Amino acid sequence: MLACTPVPPALEEVTIRDGGRDTAAQSFNQITVHVAGYRGQGLALTTDGVYQLPVPSDGIWKIALVAPSPDVQLRVWTQPTEPDQACDVTKLSETAFTVVCHEARWRVSGAVRGLAGKGLRLGLFDEQLGELPRSAVTVAVDGTFEFSEPLPDNVQFEVRVLTQPTEPRQTCAVENASGYADLADVVDVQVVCNTQTHVFTSVVTGLKGKGLVVRSLGGNPFPIINDGITTYADYPRPDGFRYDISIAAQPSGPDQVCAISNGKGIIDGADVTYYIVCDAAGNLRLSEVGACPFPSSSCWFEIYNVGDVAESLSFYRIRAPAISPLTYVPSRVFALPAIVVPPRSAAVLQARTPGAIADGSGVSHLGDGDIVPWWSKDGFVELLNPAGATA
Repeated sequence: MLACTPVPPALEEVTIRDGGRDTAAQSFNQITVHVAGYRGQGLALTTDGVYQLPVPSDGIWKIALVAPSPDVQLRVWTQPTEPDQACDVTKLSETAFTVVCHEARWRVSGAVRGLAGKGLRLGLFDEQLGELPRSAVTVAVDGTFEFSEPLPDNVQFEVRVLTQPTEPRQTCAVENASGYADLADVVDVQVVCNTQTHVFTSVVTGLKGKGLVVRSLGGNPFPIINDGITTYADYPRPDGFRYDISIAAQPSGPDQVCAISNGKGIIDGADVTYYIVCDAAGNLRLSEVGACPFPSSSCWFEIYNVGDVAESLSFYRIRAPAISPLTYVPSRVFALPAIVVPPRSAAVLQARTPGAIADGSGVSHLGDGDIVPWWSKDGFVELLNPAGATA
């Protein structure tokens, strides 16, 4: 059985009670304990985990050891209450300890699972600070986390997600997010993260034939039957997914050429809409080409529609040498304007130079900033159809 008594300034021996008998303290090995900051009640210490030693107040106390040992350890058996306090034990030497009590403050910790992105940041809020977080922590990988700033005793708290992860984008939710810090650390906060998913939508226009088939990267080909808008809600893909949607088979009856826009990229925080535009099957041809005798002159060419259905130039491209004020480019691809060429008719296009910038009757101009198509008598012009082949 353990007992302790305060140490009077001049007292050299401490009397303790053991089993109802008064025994001289010097017959036992003793440890000295300096208790400070104790304001509550109920603090008890132990050296062996079996017997408890109530501590009445602050002061310097001597504890007699029934089983003397140079490796004796002193621990808190019960923490003070009214008010709640937390007392920490420090061993100074084999026979000297300090016990320092302070307002009880409780740490908040937990675990994260499912984290794949970067930048997850959690905040610890409580009723004392309101909307100002008491502490924040950035979590990089699955596993445990702990806020560096503890909570005062008996305060209501809440753990919130301050910043959701990106690369890929995820949504993280906090379980056991709120409660009271009361007499113990909070260790059961759980943060569960799930990667955001997005769906694809196709917008098809101009489809008249049958047999149009598209294929996605790593996926099976699937047919498209009609014009219209289709959302593939049953096939979500995670944020960061790299997609590449291409034409696997062009329609026929009538023959058409369909082109895809926005069919390649990486999902980045939003659903993806790609566009399929179908036109008559490549009936535009280069019919005349005018060379440029001087670098400052404007090259021109004529495109003729040999088919029976009107076609838009915007489905086509030209490849040709190019020139700018500073450099010559041996080969460059230029987009063509959205001009509809009626069947058995032609359109004339001219390089947009300072002397030829205004579109006129039957003539349109093209260029890419200050770079324009330019070729001499030894140059070339190639018309590319919607499929990217030579028309």
